Amino acid sequence: MRDFQTSRRTLLKRGALIAGAAAVGIPGTVSAAGCGKVVCARSPGYWKNHPEAWPVETVKVGGLEKDKEYWIEYLLKQPVQGDKNRILAKALLAAKLNQYAGAEDSCIRYRGTADKCIGGGRCYFGVTGVADKWLITSGFPAFANGYEPQTTWKLEVMLNNECTGERDKVKVNGECLYEILDAYNNGMLCACKAD
Repeated sequence: MRDFQTSRRTLLKRGALIAGAAAVGIPGTVSAAGCGKVVCARSPGYWKNHPEAWPVETVKVGGLEKDKEYWIEYLLKQPVQGDKNRILAKALLAAKLNQYAGAEDSCIRYRGTADKCIGGGRCYFGVTGVADKWLITSGFPAFANGYEPQTTWKLEVMLNNECTGERDKVKVNGECLYEILDAYNNGMLCACKAD
């Protein structure tokens, strides 16, 4: 965990982002007249135990769009048991809920934020986009009978190269994606940590 003090510039930037988000009606934010409440990131455990706090009714993870009851029952309440799909999906779901709630997300959203997780890759989606593609490639979700857990973190994934417009097959380290999303959800990157 890093030790830092938030600068005045960062606070002003966050305030401007939140005021802008409130102006266009993003849930979990207040207007500038309300002093621009900062929305902090929360962990998968928080979202599991606080369905009333979900800023949206449905979320798309790994190509599957379901309502919060489904995600809570079939993903968040279930043990991961070493299944890389579930580990990454829980972190990605929480990150998306944090984004929808209005938490700062520049460290996971934009092109280049996933570069260190991609073998030889540049110009691809941000962490959330690459994590979605990793999950789709791995066969997520397959919670049906006979489901074989995903046991490896490294997969070859087809990604759209945003610089060339081509589709490339690249090696993606899912554990690296998980670590970034986990740090984000726990307030150790661009979003503040919730109390």
